[in-house]
Amino acid sequence: EYLEIKNFAVDDHSIYVIDNYRHILYVYDSRSGKYLNKKKLPVVVWDVECFDNGDFLFAFAPLPGGSLSLFVMDSNCRIKRRLFTYSEEDPIGKQTYFSTTEDRIVFHSCGSDVFTVFSKNNADTMFNIAVDFGPNKIPRDKREMKAELGEDNFFTDSPSEYKKHVNQYIFGFRKEEQYEQFIKLLVKV
Repeated sequence: EYLEIKNFAVDDHSIYVIDNYRHILYVYDSRSGKYLNKKKLPVVVWDVECFDNGDFLFAFAPLPGGSLSLFVMDSNCRIKRRLFTYSEEDPIGKQTYFSTTEDRIVFHSCGSDVFTVFSKNNADTMFNIAVDFGPNKIPRDKREMKAELGEDNFFTDSPSEYKKHVNQYIFGFRKEEQYEQFIKLLVKV
């Protein structure tokens, strides 16, 4: 039973499923769907892609004051390399951070106009592509983002404030405990 499926990746042999509640990467045969094994994740991750040599690329956008946003891990989920120091100005909330082609993995965070391209053959082979959006550039920090949204629109970088806002305007539970129980039940269903 999964408690929090965050994302998954597929290669020629396996399907890799992230369960963040348990900090596990589940591995299934990509042809039969048969469970193969699980690997303990040393950090919480939000997205995953596979390198041809069996290594993984994991993305994570932590809470303010957190650690790094990209991890290269070996086939046993041991961290080999950390990339891109997290900044408190990085926004939170993107569902996927990777796109793939036959021979490349492309990383992008929603607060950046830069794409980082990795060779699927080697995590050390990477380069950046900057996109010039002209006057429609991506806001660089929270102040710019708040200004762009305008005063009448809700903005927060706090997951707990976001949760309160969703309950208040969508579900309307009077007690926070009721809302949390509802979310847990919804996830189980």
